[in-house]
Amino acid sequence: MPRGRKKQMTLEEELVYLDQQIEKASETLDALKKRRKEVVQLEEQKDLQTIYEKIQASGKTIDEVLAQLAD
Repeated sequence: MPRGRKKQMTLEEELVYLDQQIEKASETLDALKKRRKEVVQLEEQKDLQTIYEKIQASGKTIDEVLAQLAD
């Protein structure tokens, strides 16, 4: 089904349209960066929890483990 002709934009209209598209893209990029930061933080928390559980399971204190790592 034909959708008709595209309206020819003036240069000024095209500039406005492009500015709007850039703004939308910037907002999307900001949201994606924010979500990425959240996911990285969640991943780090998960890793820290795993490390803590392994230390507890080993029966050693955190100070003992840190001392071993420093050697």
